[in-house]
Amino acid sequence: MNATLYFSAKEAIYKAMPARNQPEIDFAQIELSSPLLASTRGWMTASARVKSMDRAVQVAVLLDSDWVIAA
Repeated sequence: MNATLYFSAKEAIYKAMPARNQPEIDFAQIELSSPLLASTRGWMTASARVKSMDRAVQVAVLLDSDWVIAA
């Protein structure tokens, strides 16, 4: 399940990028710079960055029964 959470976090970051930038971003360029840490109400948060853009972002993931929600 851990791999699913990390993939979901990276996918959320990719999809949050402007559409014009997405073709330039390789999925491998998105790296979580901290582990997913449990926080309030079941959400797990992490710091991340897109290497080619040198851009820091925050991502949050929630495992809700059969669903993984990432923002």
